[in-house]
Amino acid sequence: MLAILLSTYNGEQYLAEQLESIINQTYHDFTLYVADDGSTDRTVEIVRQFERQDKRIVLLEKPIKHAGAYKSFMWLLQQVEADFYMFADHDDFWLPEKVETELAAAENCPKNKPVLVHCDLTVTDENLKTKYQSFWKFNKYKKNDFSSFKFHCAYNNIAGCTMLINKVARDLCLPAPATAKLHDAWVALAVSFYKGIFVDIETPLIKYRQHSKNIVGAKKSRSWYQKIRNIKLIVYENLQLYKTVKVLKKISIIKFLLNKTTIYLKVITIK
Repeated sequence: MLAILLSTYNGEQYLAEQLESIINQTYHDFTLYVADDGSTDRTVEIVRQFERQDKRIVLLEKPIKHAGAYKSFMWLLQQVEADFYMFADHDDFWLPEKVETELAAAENCPKNKPVLVHCDLTVTDENLKTKYQSFWKFNKYKKNDFSSFKFHCAYNNIAGCTMLINKVARDLCLPAPATAKLHDAWVALAVSFYKGIFVDIETPLIKYRQHSKNIVGAKKSRSWYQKIRNIKLIVYENLQLYKTVKVLKKISIIKFLLNKTTIYLKVITIK
């Protein structure tokens, strides 16, 4: 059984197109579980319309609203029992063969080991017009870093919307630590720590839509207040990442920062 997990929040503009791309996959035997995080637009109405038309779509009532993407996705992951799991964002577009390709790759791996399959993405504008054919090439990602625990202790380079994991990997990711920031970062960190199998599919299987609501840092302030606030945010996020890493491995703050610095220098040297 394959479970596709979709967390939504005010996604009415692109949601229907994304749902269409999922239900029109070449592989059909899946259930799409949706949890809304307190939308105030037509998001829930759109999901219910699709739910009435396709029995594979199930809207789950999440008890806590406005929890954020991380907690929403991890809540979904905890609610559903399946052999394989995929994450979906409400504003992307899946190419028809995405599910079939990733599932076939996962089924070729040992069933008793944690498995994470992921693919490249094509970066598009809000109208799905291609901006960069390969997200991996654009970011100059190296395949060896996808499975590196040391790398994931510093950064995340695997987008959740590209992931397929098996039940072994899912079970190792639960319970989810409160200190983690993003579901994909936590999943990649956990699977790499437990020496899981990473399958890197170089073919872009998603149109990764970029628009005003998901461009980080589109608005920048030159005020001293904002600069100080950004520094405080960076310190806080690194402390949270350190606490998250410690859930899996005992490590001193000094070693954590040394690793972070090493990986950072590696990244900026490549780019």
